[in-house]
Amino acid sequence: MWIRGGRRSRGPRLDWEILVQTAQALSDRELLALSERCHPQTLRQLRWANAKLEEIAAQTVITD
Repeated sequence: MWIRGGRRSRGPRLDWEILVQTAQALSDRELLALSERCHPQTLRQLRWANAKLEEIAAQTVITD
């Protein structure tokens, strides 16, 4: 569906960045506030998910 995984892995972060830029271009303060509030939370969730994937991958290699 998306470009060879690259878009998928950066998707949520990129989506928020585009939303911030769009809110700025439209001078939509409410959308900008929402974007600025939610974007850092999304980044934290992505870091957590990546850490879990690395942990699971290592465990899989060790147990097989």
